Amino acid sequence: MVEPWRIYLDTLHLDAHEAQAAAWARDEAVRQRAHDAYRATADALTAQGWAADDALLLTRGFGQDVLNWLDHGAPGPEDLRQRLEARWKAWTQRDAR
Repeated sequence: MVEPWRIYLDTLHLDAHEAQAAAWARDEAVRQRAHDAYRATADALTAQGWAADDALLLTRGFGQDVLNWLDHGAPGPEDLRQRLEARWKAWTQRDAR
């Protein structure tokens, strides 16, 4: 199974050209893609048998990570990857309790 953060990031599909665009253009493109990634990831997770509430909660969190990343000047795709992966790790640790 592909980890949810990877599904989200792959669907978000940021490229180098967008990362170098003017901040307002980049932010708008990323926000739209984040919405699409939210829906696609939630759909993929529920298709894998996740409860809809859990799928929506996790993917909303990924969206918050994207907004936070943009608010901090979008320091680079690796920073975003780390944020998404950290959320997933925290999620899995929560379930392990």
